[in-house]
Amino acid sequence: MIRFSVAVLLLWVFSGCREAAQVSDVSDSVAAVAVKPAVNRGTIQAWNAGDGSRFQLYIPPTADSAKPAGVILFLDPHASGSLPLQLYKSLADSLGFVFVGSDVAGNGVGVSVMESHLQAVKQSLPQLFRMDTAKYFICGFSGGARAAASLAEVQQAAGVVLCSAAPQEALPAHIAVCGVAGLGDMNYLEMRNWFASSPGAGLYLFAGEHAWPPAHTLALAFDAVLLQSKQAGENTATHFANAAAARIDSLGQSDCDLAAALFIDAKNCLQNHPAQLQQLSTPKRSSIATSACMKQHSAARKAAEEKEKQLQTEIQESVFAKDPAWWQANTARLFEAPKGSPEEMMRKRVRGYASLLCYSYSNRALKSNNPNGADKLITTYSLIDPTNSEWAYMRACLDSRLGMPDLAFQALTQAAGLGFKDQNRATTEADLAPLRNDPRWQLFIASINK
Repeated sequence: MIRFSVAVLLLWVFSGCREAAQVSDVSDSVAAVAVKPAVNRGTIQAWNAGDGSRFQLYIPPTADSAKPAGVILFLDPHASGSLPLQLYKSLADSLGFVFVGSDVAGNGVGVSVMESHLQAVKQSLPQLFRMDTAKYFICGFSGGARAAASLAEVQQAAGVVLCSAAPQEALPAHIAVCGVAGLGDMNYLEMRNWFASSPGAGLYLFAGEHAWPPAHTLALAFDAVLLQSKQAGENTATHFANAAAARIDSLGQSDCDLAAALFIDAKNCLQNHPAQLQQLSTPKRSSIATSACMKQHSAARKAAEEKEKQLQTEIQESVFAKDPAWWQANTARLFEAPKGSPEEMMRKRVRGYASLLCYSYSNRALKSNNPNGADKLITTYSLIDPTNSEWAYMRACLDSRLGMPDLAFQALTQAAGLGFKDQNRATTEADLAPLRNDPRWQLFIASINK
């Protein structure tokens, strides 16, 4: 199990009702939505809740005006409400659900601020469309997953989908829960252990790292949480069974551990739907869990997990103790493995673990105004996880704070090149305020909006 809790590393501290105001444009059958005239279907729009806090809204173009619609609220760790909506709006179209993204809920936000904001958003939604309050779900990634689990009961959510982070404690029995994790995610073991001890809660896996999951995996989790919460019927069960069967068959013998895990979770999900369960449980699929391939994968996985614990301990002891030169000399030993080998995904998890340590400690050094400590940690961060835009963004914040605008813009250019896209975060970051009157600022903003 992950020894260094992500809840400690990425602290989610959580923050009415007047009319919602628009800021700018940016189930078994298709659910229906009675849309107010100012709300556009098929377009992500920014709105202010009654307390003035901002959220993003996507109403599928397939919606009609006959019935109320269910809602899935997304919590992104960087408070980018539009990011998951952009990634998954095709799922909104197929589910017929309205998707909502918070622009406030993010790492470092206070508990009372979080709770107040989400309550204001929920109260604002019925002013924009007819909402089915029984079909209100929360989906979060990383710190957002922990927040979703913590706030599900007070938000009166029917269920939660937790991506890449497990709850810190058991959820109330009446709240449906499904998880999603990548095999290369540093929180994979934590997720697997929590869901293994939570009967009825399925964990849907994919071959990836610490990131919002692929749409096809999240779609399975959405169907599963709808079925678990009893907010969907036979049509959803059939859709889920077909999608799970197709995914299992496509994984085949090449990824038999993923195929077997999905088969087991899909069977559990369909226990109350015997026709769909029978459809899923062909002899070929049923044999995957006991196949020679699965036994081989299982033994290799256990050996890799034991080594993972040892590497985590070494990394935790080395983040402060070792200088960047040591990290440069040891990154290959710690994080690399032959492609396709049993250790490949484990090494990705270890890199993600080290990356998260550096993110947390670098952020802490910046907040405590420790420029020397921040400089060392950010440099180490760049060596451990060179393709992560966060180290470059933090470098820009540090350079700007130290009065070095040229270096700050150089770091921002690197961040943009590595995929940084969070305009809201950049435009509200206090450390970057001295740069915003420089002509190069608008060039940076344009580069992250491409």
